[in-house]
Amino acid sequence: MRFRAILNRDGGTLKSTDIDRFSQHITESFEANGHDVDVRPVEGDDLIAALEKAFNDSEVEGVIAGGGDGTVSAAGAMALAAEQP
Repeated sequence: MRFRAILNRDGGTLKSTDIDRFSQHITESFEANGHDVDVRPVEGDDLIAALEKAFNDSEVEGVIAGGGDGTVSAAGAMALAAEQP
């Protein structure tokens, strides 16, 4: 499967996480299991636009959201509206 991971640098525990190292870990884990993942860390102000792009990209089969409660809530609402995983 092809995934896009949107990581909100300003959300939740990601504020204090080494985002580059975490992104690499996600990439390695997904690829080791036969999946493609495009990890995109974003600033909080760019979160909604990044999620909208991910949910509207016909090549993306699943969207992963990382951040805090607001990040997950926004992604969940968009997933329901887009009828996407």
